[in-house]
Amino acid sequence: MAGGVLLWHGVHPEPPSGAPLPALPFDHRRADTAEPATPVASPAHPAYGPNRLGIPSLGVDAPLVAEPVGAGGELVIPGDPATVGWWQEGPPLGASRGTTLLAGHVSVAGLGDGALAGLHRIEPGALVVTTDGAGRTRTWRIDALVVRAKDDLPDFPATGPRQLAIVTCGGPLLRTPAGNTYRDNVIAYAAPVS
Repeated sequence: MAGGVLLWHGVHPEPPSGAPLPALPFDHRRADTAEPATPVASPAHPAYGPNRLGIPSLGVDAPLVAEPVGAGGELVIPGDPATVGWWQEGPPLGASRGTTLLAGHVSVAGLGDGALAGLHRIEPGALVVTTDGAGRTRTWRIDALVVRAKDDLPDFPATGPRQLAIVTCGGPLLRTPAGNTYRDNVIAYAAPVS
């Protein structure tokens, strides 16, 4: 995708004052100079059913659902905070190039924490597991955790190095005419384990 996608997390009627940000962001990604790696399963993680996102170190086992981009250019996030959305116009989980974008709530007023509430705590090298609708498992390893303002999101290109981008909200809560939203996005990047 060229250009950033605004990750809108809805109106929070009685919101908290903010969501946590990483204490120590990191970025160990390198330029892609080799042939793209093919993700393979690793026996070092629990088994997950079809259409799931697993992050064993954070206790995440969340359903994955395909989501479109809304009329205003924002990625539609599932209403259920326990569910993570996959941007269906980007590369699928089984792609060999580009960035697959997954996004979910950090919290939703009245419904509690989202599946990605602990993303700000993920550590370098943590394993991430995704499964597609046929139950095919792909294993990824975290190599970056960054914070970007919602109006300054990076590109999530369909070409280039193969990676997974997992996004949720963070930072202080902003009260806007359209509703309450968090100022920042927390983005974890993972490379395929091959």
